[in-house]
Amino acid sequence: MIVFISNFLNHHQLGLCKELSKYDEFCFIASEPTFSEQKQLGYDDMNTQYDFVLRMYESQENRIKAQELLNTADIVIAGSCSFPFEMIVPRLNENKLTFWFSERLFKISDLELFYPPKVKRVLTQCTKYRKNNFYLLSAGSFVARDYKKLGAFKGKSFSWGYFPPVIQQDLNLLISKKSKKLSILWVARYLKLKRPEMALYVARQLKKADIDFEMKMIGSGILHGKIEKKIKKYGLEDCVKQLGALPFREVRNYMDEAQIFMFTSNRREGWGAVLNESMNSACAVVVGNSIGSAKNLISDGENGILFKNRAQLVNAVKKLSEDCDLRQRMGSNAYETVTGVWGIETAAKRFYDVAQALLNAEDVPDYEFGPMKKEQ
Repeated sequence: MIVFISNFLNHHQLGLCKELSKYDEFCFIASEPTFSEQKQLGYDDMNTQYDFVLRMYESQENRIKAQELLNTADIVIAGSCSFPFEMIVPRLNENKLTFWFSERLFKISDLELFYPPKVKRVLTQCTKYRKNNFYLLSAGSFVARDYKKLGAFKGKSFSWGYFPPVIQQDLNLLISKKSKKLSILWVARYLKLKRPEMALYVARQLKKADIDFEMKMIGSGILHGKIEKKIKKYGLEDCVKQLGALPFREVRNYMDEAQIFMFTSNRREGWGAVLNESMNSACAVVVGNSIGSAKNLISDGENGILFKNRAQLVNAVKKLSEDCDLRQRMGSNAYETVTGVWGIETAAKRFYDVAQALLNAEDVPDYEFGPMKKEQ
């Protein structure tokens, strides 16, 4: 039996859970209700819609049942910071196969290594069980490095991530539906870590270069009003439109139309499933290289472009704006990446094969790229 415990079931995990349930008896333990913010954005309350979900938070009886499942399951995936760690201690003490699913530890700076509360938590939890049958699912390209600095999961980490729904489409038809005018899309909450001002900087440089384009910005947050003022200040009303927060189904429609997708977040972006989604829409993606998912999903210059600073961001967008063939090639490669090697079916099968190998003390499959690749 496979048990996955995390805060609540969402669309980033649903497909994977369904796929894992095909391999073995499966249960998702939800430790808390779905966030109201998720519901307001049009997401379903998935905790209540699927028979394989156990809502631990509803009653003491359910909590006891959750503990029993965690104690007895063959395989457990435990989402970090989403439930009391003590719940998996009994199985760790019995050396039962457990995977710790985590984003990076040091999202602000590597100096957090010297922040006692965070370091103590990791040392008390993960490092204590370094010799046990305990492995890391690294949701981002910096996760294994962060844990390794604290002596946890050395040689016991696998590349992992988030897996939003994959929409299978006719790729040629999808590309033919793209806006004829150069269309650039930015989607995020208007927060400092998302750096919406970088999108405006790109718009200003494109306008100065007399490039004909339209840029749409989707999202809401504390910086929304500030960005609106800057749009007016810089005279960008004719080419930059803020659309506010939209249901994710509408967001995906805009992704299908967009030719270029900009992902401008800083290192505090643990994973960033919006990258999976925009690649699934065959956008040519330009992605900050410190974003968690960036180096997992992107082969620089092949299925997207990575940037370190705003000058590189502008250059990348200009390069794509001037070369239709390059946009289409990168968009096609992006689509193939998230429907293929980073697709839900591949991830689930690789996870199951690795878990079975570990359970049976056999050689673990060695993948060169994608989910369950051994991290150094």
